[in-house]
Amino acid sequence: MTTTKVSRKAEIQRQVPVFQRIVLKLSGESLQGSQGFGIHAETVVNIAREVKEVNDLGVQVAIMVGGGNIFRGTRQKSLAIDRATGDYMGMLATVINGLALMEIKAQVILKATRVDGIYDADPEKVSGARMFERISYLDVIQKGLTVMDSTAISLCMDNKLPIIVFNMNVPGNIKRVVLGEKVGSAICPS
Repeated sequence: MTTTKVSRKAEIQRQVPVFQRIVLKLSGESLQGSQGFGIHAETVVNIAREVKEVNDLGVQVAIMVGGGNIFRGTRQKSLAIDRATGDYMGMLATVINGLALMEIKAQVILKATRVDGIYDADPEKVSGARMFERISYLDVIQKGLTVMDSTAISLCMDNKLPIIVFNMNVPGNIKRVVLGEKVGSAICPS
């Protein structure tokens, strides 16, 4: 082994993760990268590289790519899917994801987004939006914050499963969260 590989291995061994088993929730949009549609190869490679770094720390990682908004919104108008049917499809995806999370026995859900955390308004549209460092499940639901589907939030609340929402576009954020650094916003009991 070269000196570089030995020192890298020693550096990894010194870092102690606060979570040993995580679910990394990616939105389908997060795979688009800067191109704004489809799947961007470089973005997928970068995500895979970051997941490997976390896995090298001994953390078990389950990856869940969201499907809740596949048939919602204006992008799918050409398919002529009724709004209610699109919502039902989203709810079905939420229930499937929720059932899987009960089986995985993860310690936390890491919700990767394109913004720094949870805000009181859409920070991409409202310049004065205020970010929450920490917020309860109930506050997310009662304030109507669109971080995740309210059913998913309720399932996490029922199972006391914390959610950390962070910016996926900042390299190293997954590892920082796993190592216990304050990154993004935490959703937890009040």
